[in-house]
Amino acid sequence: MQPELQETLHEDPGLVPAAVEETLRLWTPVDHGTHVTTRAVQLGGTEIPADARVVLLTGAANRDPQVLPDPDTFRLDRGVNRHLTFGHGIHFCMGAHLARVEFAEVLHELLRHPVFTFTAAPNRYFENGRHICMDRLTVQFARR
Repeated sequence: MQPELQETLHEDPGLVPAAVEETLRLWTPVDHGTHVTTRAVQLGGTEIPADARVVLLTGAANRDPQVLPDPDTFRLDRGVNRHLTFGHGIHFCMGAHLARVEFAEVLHELLRHPVFTFTAAPNRYFENGRHICMDRLTVQFARR
C-alpha cells in the first residue's frame, strides 16, 4: 500500500469502505470462473452455442473502460463501484459480506499503526487453479 494512500486513510478512516471496494475490484482473489450456456447467444458478433463452456475473466471485467473511467487506477473517489469480484446474480458469493468486513477490519487495524512499507514482494500462487493466494506479506512500520 502506497504511503500517500495510508496517510489519506489515517486522516479519513471513513474512506476504508472505498479502499476495500477498489482493492477487491483491482486485485480480485479469483481471476476467472466458468459457466455453461443454457442456450445459444450472440456476443460481440460471435455466436456462442448452447451447452458451451465459457470462461469469465473477472479481472478483465472489473477493468472495463466502458463501465468505469480510468479503470487501471486505484481511486477512493470512484463512488458506485460495480465490480464482479464476488460474482453476480445467482452466482453471487455467499461470503462476500464477511470478506468485506474482515478486510475492512484488517485495514482499520493497520491504521492504528504508523505508515508501513513492504520489505519483500509477496509470493503469489494459484490455489485450486483459480484462487490467487499469497503466502505472506512482510512489512516494516515507520517509527513514530
